[in-house]
Amino acid sequence: MKRIVVIICFAFCFIVNAQAQNTKGEENLEKPTYALYKTQNMWIFIKLNTRNGRMWLVQYSVSNRSNIVQTDLSLENLAIGKEAKNGRFKLVPTDNMWTFLLLDQIDGDVWQVQWSLESSNRGIIKIG
Repeated sequence: MKRIVVIICFAFCFIVNAQAQNTKGEENLEKPTYALYKTQNMWIFIKLNTRNGRMWLVQYSVSNRSNIVQTDLSLENLAIGKEAKNGRFKLVPTDNMWTFLLLDQIDGDVWQVQWSLESSNRGIIKIG
């Protein structure tokens, strides 16, 4: 009887350990390097590198191929080397269609992100 209990406990521990290792592998899949955020302009999305905070405007079109472009919004690396981790940065929309907040989910830092079709009106400003 004791043997059966020991074997069952050993099997249970083995299964739990195997599932924990699978979860670690799945963690990387759940946190993508890039994410697209919808703006209130139906043709524009913001592409965010969730590892380092870099951003681009992505414009698509269904009628004019020359309107399909990707434009720099902010190419500043906000996390470098070991600090850069998938899922670190997240964009949060505000009530102003031109403004998002960029959140560093590890350190808690926040930036105001201004997007615009005009390059002179684009950029980010650290809050605090």
